[in-house]
Amino acid sequence: MPQSSVVQGIERTLTSEAKAIGIHFQKIDQLSLAVSMLLEQELGKGANTYRQWESIATTIRDVVSSVRQVSIDGQARVEDVLTSFHDYMCFSRETQRAKAEEIKDCKAGLQTLAVRTKEVVSNVFTVLEETHAKIAEFDHHWPVGESQYSKNIKPRIQEVQNNVKAIQKSIEDLRACESR
Repeated sequence: MPQSSVVQGIERTLTSEAKAIGIHFQKIDQLSLAVSMLLEQELGKGANTYRQWESIATTIRDVVSSVRQVSIDGQARVEDVLTSFHDYMCFSRETQRAKAEEIKDCKAGLQTLAVRTKEVVSNVFTVLEETHAKIAEFDHHWPVGESQYSKNIKPRIQEVQNNVKAIQKSIEDLRACESR
């Protein structure tokens, strides 16, 4: 019985951490999509500014996808170790040598997963930092004069800039989660 509560506690902790990080990524992804929609409405898909933002948005979507995949792989592997592997070790009639070999294989699998996860997370933050810099440079695309076009589009620009700032804030929040 105590083993079962330990397993449940570990699963709850992992699920909670994954959910918190997932919320940050979902927010970044949604804000990125909102910026794309605003730019498309105001400028059209052919506009250079729209295409440049889409490049940033695609990078964000790719990062979100890679994090989701590593999260799914990790969760499946951890569940496998915590449940079926535990049962195998406790109840199998295999020899101690066979069990020791299984432990060795399991440990190697978890180490490989840990290395892969670390690489993905490291890459995520590298990409997010590059994306953060691209987003920070994005302001130079807006008209600076007070033409009628500039006056008309100013509220939309402000909305886009607010969303961009929210993305930057989410990236900073995500970085704070990672450092805990």
